Amino acid sequence: MGWVPRIPGLFFDSSHAWTSNTWILVTDRQRIGGMLRHLPLAVSLVALVAFLPAQNPTGALAGREIVISPGHGYYWHSSLGWTTQRGEIDGLIEDIHTHEIVHDHLLPYLERSGARTILCRARSRSPEEHVIQNDDGFPAYAETGSWFTSGSSGMGGTTYRYATTSPTGGATASFTTTITTTGHYPVYVGYRGSSNRTTAARIEIAHAAGTSWRTVDQTRFDRRWLYVGTFPFRAFEPATVTVTSQSTAAGVVISDAVKIGDGDGVIPRGGGTSGQAQWRECSRYHAEWFGAPATVWNSIATGQDNSDDVSCRPRFGEWYANGLADLYLSLHTNAGGGTGTSSFIHDTSPTAGSAAWQSTLHNRVINDIRSFWDPSWIDRGQMSANFGEVRHLQTMPGCLIELAFHDDLGGDIEALHHPRFRRISGRAMGRAIMEYLAPGMPLLVDPPDAISMRNTFGGTLSVSWNTVSGATSYLVRISEDGFAFDDGTVVTGTTHTISGLSHGTVRYARVAAVNASGTGPDSEPVGARSAPGGVAPLLVVNGFDRRDRYVKEHENPLHWVTVDGAAIDAVVAAGYPFDSATNESVAVFHTPLAGYECVGWILGEESTADETFSSLEQIRVNLYLLGGGRLFFTGAEVGWDLDLNGTANDRLFYNQALGQDYVADDAGVYTTQASAGGPLGVLPAMTFDDGSNGIYDVDWPDVVQPAAGTGGQIVLRYATGTGAAVLHGNGRTLGVGFPLEALVDPAHRALLMERILALMCPLPVRPQGTPTIGSTLTVDLDFPSSPGAAYVAGAAFTTDPAIVLADGRSIPLTLDPLLLFSLNPLQTLFTGMTGVLDPQGQGAFQVALPNDPSLVGFSPVFSALTLDISGAVGEISPWVRVTVN
Repeated sequence: MGWVPRIPGLFFDSSHAWTSNTWILVTDRQRIGGMLRHLPLAVSLVALVAFLPAQNPTGALAGREIVISPGHGYYWHSSLGWTTQRGEIDGLIEDIHTHEIVHDHLLPYLERSGARTILCRARSRSPEEHVIQNDDGFPAYAETGSWFTSGSSGMGGTTYRYATTSPTGGATASFTTTITTTGHYPVYVGYRGSSNRTTAARIEIAHAAGTSWRTVDQTRFDRRWLYVGTFPFRAFEPATVTVTSQSTAAGVVISDAVKIGDGDGVIPRGGGTSGQAQWRECSRYHAEWFGAPATVWNSIATGQDNSDDVSCRPRFGEWYANGLADLYLSLHTNAGGGTGTSSFIHDTSPTAGSAAWQSTLHNRVINDIRSFWDPSWIDRGQMSANFGEVRHLQTMPGCLIELAFHDDLGGDIEALHHPRFRRISGRAMGRAIMEYLAPGMPLLVDPPDAISMRNTFGGTLSVSWNTVSGATSYLVRISEDGFAFDDGTVVTGTTHTISGLSHGTVRYARVAAVNASGTGPDSEPVGARSAPGGVAPLLVVNGFDRRDRYVKEHENPLHWVTVDGAAIDAVVAAGYPFDSATNESVAVFHTPLAGYECVGWILGEESTADETFSSLEQIRVNLYLLGGGRLFFTGAEVGWDLDLNGTANDRLFYNQALGQDYVADDAGVYTTQASAGGPLGVLPAMTFDDGSNGIYDVDWPDVVQPAAGTGGQIVLRYATGTGAAVLHGNGRTLGVGFPLEALVDPAHRALLMERILALMCPLPVRPQGTPTIGSTLTVDLDFPSSPGAAYVAGAAFTTDPAIVLADGRSIPLTLDPLLLFSLNPLQTLFTGMTGVLDPQGQGAFQVALPNDPSLVGFSPVFSALTLDISGAVGEISPWVRVTVN
């Protein structure tokens, strides 16, 4: 490399072999050299997000125990084999959708209010189940401190260990396993309960977001799997649950068994297990697996298993809580001709409180469905019957609700298909429980919808959101990867700042509204990547809100900013800092578009009912484009919504602002053509999901062409040759007729996003052509906001640690030998590295690449900055990497 200069004012790690040469930059603008000679340097550190360990959930229902029975489930039949108790009608099976409503909407409401929920079927859709016992020994089980083996048996008839509690602890017992599928898993503990146990056994759960803890009353729930919470675990990373002797409540703490996840069915019948996930099986097998006696799950010695199942549900609830549960709710849907909602208690001997509980539940469900879904929804009345589910209750008020008719084709069944109806009804049942058990307490409130995360200065990201009526504070949860969110920080305003981040750090956030009754549901996530100069060139907008009969909750979890798969990864890999926002935030001007070099709009399968671009959003986008902004969007229904089914204003926006003309609703294929060149460069044939790849089925990808008079061009085609993407003639709008996140191959997602960004969101440092040994690479500079300013460009081996300025911003290059060499005025390989931008803010430098085969594959990074008249650093470009061929 030759001699390496030392820049005065910069401090070096003693491990580097710096020479004593002093370099002074000489140009026609001495302020450039003066500035460089006094750049402060600090190794940038990745900020650690403050982690607040959570104790037991709190809220209006804290200390309450609610038994929930989602009706039916798979069972073994002696002649039919494993089958459901109710048949499929128009794609719905009562055995399945009742559990989905409970899992997706009712359980979260109750648990966020502090309740303990006791489910009569398996709780989760987790794909794996891991059971670890103290008898397994090291490394699955490990202890510190003093533990003793009891002479009695514990879970599954095996041994258990015990220790004496103290305020400071001193003994721990850890249960460790390895999850093979990344996901959120329920965690259960099992132990032999007794009166001499501690009422506050501390359970610590080490998961992907850190460590959380809960306390368990071990005087209760003897040899039952006790649910303590759901946590994120990554594949092939240790999942550890630790029982400690630290407790504020005296007594003995038991270390016996831990269960993570639910997995597939494990109870054999008819020579084998069901082959179904446990949550799809009926209560009979869940009760047996959870340790209930045969009198609970096999009360009828003869007949089929579904006969046992009916009475098993209430018997299980009574057994599990040992008669101390507060409430029983059974959810069913009806059949036999009819429509609307009815509810039932026992006709001759309902348990005490059942009539009042039925009235509260029934009225709330009817009220909410009429208020938020259908004002004419049928109320079939509050009834009584000799139903087994309520007949076998002994200690708690109980009610069975028939929510709707799953055989009412074109009527109720459309509601049961719709995620919004499911959310309304699940929330209504949760509200009813709140009103019955905690009268006078406020209902939980929904999350903010206008939310953004933005760069606000060097190393600082700010989350902001709209005020939610009824909220007294907000819980902001942060994640480094968009999967594992911490337990959160409570704030009273509508902003939260994350500071001290090194350049290139990515963070994501969710916000929930809090009131006296608990914490409401989380918002959809937003994210950002810290910009070295404190300003992100790219705003990513999540506009995919659609949930309906054809796009269910699991098909659109509303998290496409965080898991736009390799799309966001490609933004990061390409060196792009970014901000993000919900489309609602843009619509209400909570997040202005002005100031961004480009905006990317994720629309998925957003369609007419939810509006791809609402009238307010169209106004924001039009103003942004008129101001010189650049927009790219991806989505399968934009033309269908705006052009075919839109208003005159919608069509004008689609044709003129977006530059597209709708050709057909369905490309008829799930693949694109390979491309040999053009604005998006060379691209392979790419496949998007047909529903078999775990993303979602892109049912109707738009076929598009340039709108007349716009001068646009088709830049990507489907395998049939029809248009898949159109670039506006002005070069500032690009629309893709299918969702980018639905591309099956993550490498294709990354490649297409990289090409779109290069075309639509060019950074100030712009390499021209392909760097090849023996040639000269020209790198253009474009700082339109700094015409006539001095500039300094540099090359480095890497970007981390960066050069950190006193104001918190960063120059995204490491002070390494390559950077110092590139700035050395005596060398001849890098030329034009300092200079003055022209009146348009443009400049260039060159890199002469030696004809040396060893340089093939070499990947330096470039960045540049501007200096104002006083020598202060102005704009700082994100880094750009090139690879030598």
